[in-house]
Amino acid sequence: MQKKDNALLYLLIIIGFIVFLLKSINLNLFSMWLDEGFYYLAAREINKHGYPLYPSGHILFKGIFHSYFLSVFYLLSSGSTYVLRAVSLLLHCLLPIISFQLLKEYINKHILLIVALLYYLSIWETEFSRTLLYFSLLQFLFTISLILFFKSKFTKGRTNYAIPYILTNLTHQLGIALSFSFLSYLILKPKDFFKRKNIIITFIWGLFFGLIMFQEVLFWKVGQVYSNQESSITDIISYFFSKLTFIYFKLLYISANYGFLIFMIGSLSVIFFYFKNFSKHKTDIENQLIVYLDLTILFSLFGLGFMKTHPMPRYLYQFNFIFILLVVWFIYKFIMFINKYFKGRDKNIIIIPLVFIISYFSFKHIDLIKSANIIKRRYNSIIENNIITTSGRSFQIDHKDPGEFVRRRIKKDDIIIAMHMVFQYIYAGKVDYWLWTGGPGTWDGWEKINGEYRDVYLGVKWINNLLQLKNTIKKGLMTGKNIWIITSPSEERRDHINDEIRNFLFNNRGRIKYISKDGVSKVYLFDKSSLSKNTVEYKAEWGFYNKKNLIKSNKGNFILLSQKQEYETSRILYSYTKKIKIKTKTNARTFVRLSFIGKKEKIIKTFMIKKRETLIDFNPKEHIRHYLKLKILRGKNLYLKSFEIYYE
Repeated sequence: MQKKDNALLYLLIIIGFIVFLLKSINLNLFSMWLDEGFYYLAAREINKHGYPLYPSGHILFKGIFHSYFLSVFYLLSSGSTYVLRAVSLLLHCLLPIISFQLLKEYINKHILLIVALLYYLSIWETEFSRTLLYFSLLQFLFTISLILFFKSKFTKGRTNYAIPYILTNLTHQLGIALSFSFLSYLILKPKDFFKRKNIIITFIWGLFFGLIMFQEVLFWKVGQVYSNQESSITDIISYFFSKLTFIYFKLLYISANYGFLIFMIGSLSVIFFYFKNFSKHKTDIENQLIVYLDLTILFSLFGLGFMKTHPMPRYLYQFNFIFILLVVWFIYKFIMFINKYFKGRDKNIIIIPLVFIISYFSFKHIDLIKSANIIKRRYNSIIENNIITTSGRSFQIDHKDPGEFVRRRIKKDDIIIAMHMVFQYIYAGKVDYWLWTGGPGTWDGWEKINGEYRDVYLGVKWINNLLQLKNTIKKGLMTGKNIWIITSPSEERRDHINDEIRNFLFNNRGRIKYISKDGVSKVYLFDKSSLSKNTVEYKAEWGFYNKKNLIKSNKGNFILLSQKQEYETSRILYSYTKKIKIKTKTNARTFVRLSFIGKKEKIIKTFMIKKRETLIDFNPKEHIRHYLKLKILRGKNLYLKSFEIYYE
């Protein structure tokens, strides 16, 4: 038996290693996005000051253990985002292996192997394990904490769960869900719970978490979600809690689909039969474990329903491993219960593959193809945010290229105005003004100091109307400075940037110097030389992303487009476009088709290329965002030298 357990463990280690290699592909392809920049900056500042002191003078208390955890790898790798993301990926790959070792005494080992495989195929896991955010660390500590708590309270083994419990809550406030493990313990073992030692531990835990919550209200500026106007205990309570909502049950159903229904039916059935035959089951360690995990997850879903948060399925991410484990266990037990055919046979040969197949198709967020597509994602790929993020970001945002474009060209006294200050502080090297017109609920990142508003991250001045923006540009130009404006997808959101500023930027599209690979983020340059020109043409840099087809030469790089192949650009904002030119090279006649891709594909032009170099000019009529696709219909290979967009 020991040899069989070791064989399964070694197999799981091999699978975990392969998953790590596969999911590390393109790990550093994209710039940081979502909240990665906040924790990256915190890790950097820890290595400077010893604690996460932001340039504004405020400290990032939120997720403080995660910041310190990252700072170690930041120091070792000189700030490599690849390494910091790889650490999250490593934790993701280790969790099923460590959980297997901790749970193999209580649950069928083959079931644990199935859980590991499904967990690795989850698009939730693939999405968030490839970031330097807190998700993987939180899920890792949360899962291990629950298991260690069970081993400590329900078995004869002495296991220390205190350290991972504390670290989980210092990783993110969502660690509050661990509190419900005490409630599960109370219900399942009331006599043991009311022992003096356990009462003291529960009280200390409640006090610890209460202090964290009060600290957030009284001291947090950086990383805060809501405005701080609390003056009484009632206000403080209302800051965290609201009326009960069942939204998280709904979000779990949207993400898991049939898996959620199996979870709910299985949970209620197991809990009912457990307490109906309590005297019989109270010594059954496997049933105790399942009911304990069931109750904790259910209480947590109700608990989140009372929390004053922006409801997002990613807040359920920490439960994912336990959730998959429970669903797979319910399916396994149900098959064993209804099928007498397996009596006296080698059940594992038939049942285990059957459990895997049923489990795989029960989860909406477990999908091999979609997980692979996340790994292969490009800037023009669509993100299924209704399943994962619900953050309003349906595509990957490129903060890096615009910032580095400015960093390479900026002069010492130039002024940088940015819509996303933290990312451009990292990539462009500095930010002087924050451009933002959104109010509370869009991004509560400002404070009033000496009568003027500044952001709480960098402490830079806040420009929130067109007059301020124009005066800042005018003052800079009068003193001989260049003004760079780095935009983001917020430029398209009316709750972030108002119409006045957006129209001002649109009317100055001749000053665009760079458009990023996401097709939205741009760099505007206001300088004295550009003021005297009515129209200016600038080149936008776009990628076709097929590195294997890239041919390098002294005369410039070419991309080989083979017969019957097609290439898509990243998204293009046609409201800004005057002309599009595609420079090509071929040795024979080649017929190609140019198309827009929006909700449907629309053919723009089909034509023949017969010269050694050809320029394709056209003026798009539609003023919306699309992708551009180029396809060879007939003829020889085509070499794409460049893809240029010109603006008026």
